[in-house]
Amino acid sequence: MIEATSMDKRSFSYGQRTIDYSLFFTDRRSLEIAVHPDSTVVVKAPLDSDISLIEKKI
Repeated sequence: MIEATSMDKRSFSYGQRTIDYSLFFTDRRSLEIAVHPDSTVVVKAPLDSDISLIEKKI
């Protein structure tokens, strides 16, 4: 199991909707974007990731 070192609640606009997501910075090599059945979105990113690059992927 990968331990999260920090977590941030964030959101972005998609059309007229605002989508909230949880962003975790962890000791990993790639970006993970998970959309759960209850419509929650969880993003796990490497520790050294730039937030603007993460937002582009989302």
